Amino acid sequence: MRFNLGLMFYMGEGVSQDHVRAYAWISIADAQGNSDKIKDAIELVAESMTQDEIVRAQMLSAELWKSFGPARKIN
Repeated sequence: MRFNLGLMFYMGEGVSQDHVRAYAWISIADAQGNSDKIKDAIELVAESMTQDEIVRAQMLSAELWKSFGPARKIN
């Protein structure tokens, strides 16, 4: 679900397009699933971001992890 949410933010499907949020959610999915598909998606999103945006996305990912990490699963 986190991966799909990240893709939705990346493409702007059902939500406003936001690459920072896309990167953050896909990073959380990577921490939990660690597949080549997820790693490829992170690289794709990062290609369209500035270094500052990537840093902000990493900070957001850390914040989101506290709320939605493995201890609190969502379906």
